[in-house]
Amino acid sequence: MNLRVYVKKNFALEVARMATQLVSLGRAAEELQVSRDTLRRLAAKGELKTIRIARMVLVLTSEILRIVEGGVGRYAGQKPAEDGKPK
Repeated sequence: MNLRVYVKKNFALEVARMATQLVSLGRAAEELQVSRDTLRRLAAKGELKTIRIARMVLVLTSEILRIVEGGVGRYAGQKPAEDGKPK
């Protein structure tokens, strides 16, 4: 297999894998029960890692889990409830 073809194929697989781990800013706000503006402020402060593609802002699902587990903002220091969201 040509190296160029190998790299393109692996890159495509990696992009597909990452796409399943990204959600829109709006979806993340719904899951966290906060406003989009709150997430934008956290991103501006550097407390939330986001990826911008054109006008679309995406959030890694690992960042959502980190917040829910008590790492940021109003969730800081709270333990998750049984349903996965803080009380």
